[in-house]
Amino acid sequence: MCTTMANKGISKFVTGDPDPHLPAVLQEADIPVWLGDTGASLDEVRACLRPFAWEMRPEAGHKASRRALPPKRAQGDLF
Repeated sequence: MCTTMANKGISKFVTGDPDPHLPAVLQEADIPVWLGDTGASLDEVRACLRPFAWEMRPEAGHKASRRALPPKRAQGDLF
């Protein structure tokens, strides 16, 4: 798996990691370059690894639930 820097929308949720990375997602046009079908230079191949342009936002019409979680049951002894 190849990784690249997290985009701005996701990087604010990645906490405790001084170097936040996520899996790289190739754009369809980059696949021939990545697979070596175009004779691209190493810098052109590296340029395929860029943050995915995606923004995290709430789903339309979705309200967060404020229900309380059910109480945890005691597990008891396993052995």
